[in-house]
Amino acid sequence: MVRNYIKPGEFAKMVGVNKQTLLYYDKIHLFSPEYVDNLGYRYYTFTQLDCFYAIMTLKTIGMSLEEIKEYFDTRDAERTAKLLQKGILETKKKVAELVTLSREMNKRIELLEKANHVTCGKIYIEHHETQYLYCTKYISMDAKEIERQEIYGKMIGYRVLHQLHCGPAIGGMVENKFLMNPVGNTTLYCRYYTIVDEPCEEDTEDGEYLEKPEGNYLVLYYKGAYDTTYKAYSQILEYGRKHHFRLGEFSYEESFIDEVSENNPDNYVTQITVPFQFE
Repeated sequence: MVRNYIKPGEFAKMVGVNKQTLLYYDKIHLFSPEYVDNLGYRYYTFTQLDCFYAIMTLKTIGMSLEEIKEYFDTRDAERTAKLLQKGILETKKKVAELVTLSREMNKRIELLEKANHVTCGKIYIEHHETQYLYCTKYISMDAKEIERQEIYGKMIGYRVLHQLHCGPAIGGMVENKFLMNPVGNTTLYCRYYTIVDEPCEEDTEDGEYLEKPEGNYLVLYYKGAYDTTYKAYSQILEYGRKHHFRLGEFSYEESFIDEVSENNPDNYVTQITVPFQFE
């Protein structure tokens, strides 16, 4: 036996994989040992290292094993350049997605920290800058629960598609004209929304981009489950009447502490913001 042959375990250790990977690559005729003795023992050589690392490179840029196998049978410099250019585009896309995920996680951290420094049940007056929202289609007050769930599910799909699911939670808009006479003992939203950095040009049949306008807002931080936030609105309405404020058309609810970070729904913290003007 030639002295520079390498046993499978040693070769696997060199290239950073396990022996099962080498066996599988041999089984599908992608990468086989250079020498098999008459007892069936398999051996690789140092000259095969470059070939194996080429396979790892192609896997890294997103090629499947089947694609790599086909490529190795027909490879040339021109095709390699095209593959690497495609890999660069895919890498840039992944980097952009990771940057977005990181930014969204930082936003959620900021909300968690803010939730720990506010007084729940107290009304604040705050000036808010314009926010861009991706909103679901309008949900009527008499919509069935299954319809609400389907619309909510589409919002989840939008957030996953745009790498927003690790950021601030899904928000809900409430029509203020129904606050005086709430329907049942639950909070009914007329739209669900996600805060976005800027409106998008894309067309979507499931929703639209709207603005939460700049202006003065009554802000109350409510502690409790989502479907009980309606209990906070009587306090907001009374505060508005007392100070002669004219409330806007919608209220906006955003969860700062939700099921991601809290096991008990009674400890959820929701920010309720209601635009107002002086009468």
